[in-house]
Amino acid sequence: MRSKPLQMLVLLCAVILMAGQWACGSKALKKESVLDTPDNHFSIGMRRLDSGNIAEAKQEFMRAKQLDPKYPEADAGLGLAYAYEGNFDQAMKAVDDALGKNDKSVESRIIKGRILSMRVASLQGDEGKNQDKIADLTKDAVNEFDRALKLNPNSDKAHFYKAEA
Repeated sequence: MRSKPLQMLVLLCAVILMAGQWACGSKALKKESVLDTPDNHFSIGMRRLDSGNIAEAKQEFMRAKQLDPKYPEADAGLGLAYAYEGNFDQAMKAVDDALGKNDKSVESRIIKGRILSMRVASLQGDEGKNQDKIADLTKDAVNEFDRALKLNPNSDKAHFYKAEA
């Protein structure tokens, strides 16, 4: 007879513990090694994008986000991957999420400028029809690079992409 109340108590405790884990929202995953960091996965993701491997890049950015849901560069990297796929609305949403987490992220500012520049390039085929939009997007891209340079005047990337815009 005593074991029945004890079993119920153990079961109740287990349910409470599991409910507590689900109720707390997304938590950071535990690192699997010294190199399993958001910064490292972001860097690998950017290299994957540079080599044209968008799917692997997205996996790296997602891993960075899983390790630290508050890491803004993971969202910015995902945004850049979406832009490479031509999905500019989703790209802007992702990079704006990144800047919502940290509006002083130089990397996120640069990536937003790059996404805007990529959007300009996608509209270049029909300049007459899109001339005003191209001008506005170019201005917005340059403004993002300027904001990045205000945060870090020595950023080679910001200077490079601003010159490209």
